[in-house]
Amino acid sequence: MPSGRYKFSRSSRSVEGFFSKNTSSTDALNALLVWSSNRSERMYDVITDNDALLFAKLSWSEGDSKAGPDLDDACAKFGVERSYEGP
Repeated sequence: MPSGRYKFSRSSRSVEGFFSKNTSSTDALNALLVWSSNRSERMYDVITDNDALLFAKLSWSEGDSKAGPDLDDACAKFGVERSYEGP
């Protein structure tokens, strides 16, 4: 099962993020909830959560070719961006 650690923060290029009344970590959690609910093999564990940033370890099944694109879509929907932090 592939996995990785990611950092989520407010996207500076997002209208959705600009108008959001939530903290960026709340919007990141919402994006992760949407992402993980699409497939039962998708999971995440929050490592660090503060108002500005969220660090989480994500895992998904080997054959889940939509894991990345679905996460991109969910992040865009909630106005957050992600960066890979390592295994």
